[in-house]
Amino acid sequence: MFTEKYASISDAWFGLLYNIQKYGYRQCIQRGSFEGEYRIQYPFVAIEIEHPNLDMIPIMPQGMESLAPTDMKYVEDYFVNYLMNGELKENEVYSYGSRICKYIDKLVEMLKATPYTNQATLEIASPGDIFLVEPPCLRSLSFKVVDGKLDVSIFFRSNDLFAGFCTNLAGLELLKQYIASEANLENGKMYYASDGLHIYSYQLDVVNMRIGNKISETI
Repeated sequence: MFTEKYASISDAWFGLLYNIQKYGYRQCIQRGSFEGEYRIQYPFVAIEIEHPNLDMIPIMPQGMESLAPTDMKYVEDYFVNYLMNGELKENEVYSYGSRICKYIDKLVEMLKATPYTNQATLEIASPGDIFLVEPPCLRSLSFKVVDGKLDVSIFFRSNDLFAGFCTNLAGLELLKQYIASEANLENGKMYYASDGLHIYSYQLDVVNMRIGNKISETI
């Protein structure tokens, strides 16, 4: 298990990339995306991010800007058109937005009336998702007021550390900020956990360039 505290999403991204060689293991991919390939994966991660509203986007070294995992425009689009949009596209079985946005008003109402409740939780996954080829990676969001500030706890069953982590967390941070504003609360911390945080084998060269360290392909 890997546990750590970080100042920002960008800080967490870099730290988790750097430490995956020490704490990760090589896993053959038997189902879903990139079946037949392998990834380097943490067995379990639990982190605290003190200021998720600051420094969301990692800075790449000069000459590597095109390899950045995300940018703020993409994050804002992800928030508006995916997390806050409940409409399903053609051939979509679900989206995070279809399982989030219809319950936001109730969540805000609950936080206004009983800000110190432990029940302000959104379940993104459902038991029937086990039959899907690509079940939701994001499983739950739990909102809690601590010292007058709204914190969020996030659990992912699987998460692409290099390409998805920052967009996912930054988008969910925008969601937390929106809910905090609607509920007249101050914005707080982010807690993140996953038992499948990973980098894919095809990403190793870029990751090695970014962290200035050689991640072994034979972990």
